[in-house]
Amino acid sequence: MLLKDLTAFNQIEYSDYLLLKYLEKIGPREGILRAYKMMSEDGKMKYTYAKSYYRIKKLIEQKAISFDAKIDVFKLGLQGTIAIFEINPKYSGIFEYAIKLNPTLVYYSRFYGSFNGYIAQFTIPFGYYYQLKEFLEEIKALGIIRSYRLYVVERYFKTELGIEWYDFKEKKPVFKWNELIEEIKNIKIGESQKEKIEPFYEPDEIDLKILEMIEDDTKISLTNISKALGISVPAVKYHYDNHLIKTGIIKSFLVKVTLFPKQDMTSLYYAILRFKSKDYREKFAEAIKNKHFVWQATSVSEENILTMTLLLPYYEYLNFVRFLWDLIKEGILESYELGNLDTANSFWKVLPYELYKNGKWNYPHDEIIRNLHLLVAKQELNFRA
Repeated sequence: MLLKDLTAFNQIEYSDYLLLKYLEKIGPREGILRAYKMMSEDGKMKYTYAKSYYRIKKLIEQKAISFDAKIDVFKLGLQGTIAIFEINPKYSGIFEYAIKLNPTLVYYSRFYGSFNGYIAQFTIPFGYYYQLKEFLEEIKALGIIRSYRLYVVERYFKTELGIEWYDFKEKKPVFKWNELIEEIKNIKIGESQKEKIEPFYEPDEIDLKILEMIEDDTKISLTNISKALGISVPAVKYHYDNHLIKTGIIKSFLVKVTLFPKQDMTSLYYAILRFKSKDYREKFAEAIKNKHFVWQATSVSEENILTMTLLLPYYEYLNFVRFLWDLIKEGILESYELGNLDTANSFWKVLPYELYKNGKWNYPHDEIIRNLHLLVAKQELNFRA
């Protein structure tokens, strides 16, 4: 869900937060009732079910909450990549058409800041990195972009719904940048916190169809999935429980809450952080995973880089830049690039499930390149006209 669809709702209570934490574990599809029962059994619920249901539904209706399924793309046999483009704005239209020709594109947004361009994400089948790179080289050779960088994702860090930086009495977020620096310096990364290599899981077509529907709408019911696929509810539940949950394809559910008061103007930012060492990068990622301003954090293979998407009120932007400055001064961070994501000029789609055929992932490279050349030829004719 895009940020432009969200509005701030500043009446979240501590019990709301606890209920959302349970929903983070089981997912919104399992329902508020199950989460409420789990909380009640643990002795943590102070509201009646009716009131809890009303409060969470109200947050959802006001679009202060969004839910996402965290899918382990690596286990499916897919590889995440991040592409960073610098572009002449007059070519933005044809650029957006061009990259959409690649079915592995799952996201892009205009970026204004250290450079003017785009941040994009492609999720490709393993073994097709150089074909994707050739596609981007073709776009560059055609003069559509000035330059690009292509990073392979090493890890999507799990971000959590956190309240350490939220004042429930004042009903507003707080920011503790100096404390965060000390936390980064002192945090210990244990073996259990390090990323483990998981074996691939070979999905069947029903698994992927269910996964696609859940990715598109995390709250969709098994009944509606059953109707859409033309199979029984028990069959859907079997695939969901045994092929998607137990195997770890769906790792968890992300709950994003816009905590800022309605009068606070906020913006979505993107940061590319280059650390002095991989150890500092891992410490930073561990320290920020439960901070409310972090929406996504991703590390890059073979480099000490972490990219992150963050939501900040305008008045806190300068303090965040000072925080980065201080990280450089402390010898933790080497450099950074920072700018705004333009959600009004962005694109999102589900994973490229249509590329899975006959039990394997495919990548139609020749077709993509051919369509790119046809697009450019058509645009040249339009320019001449």
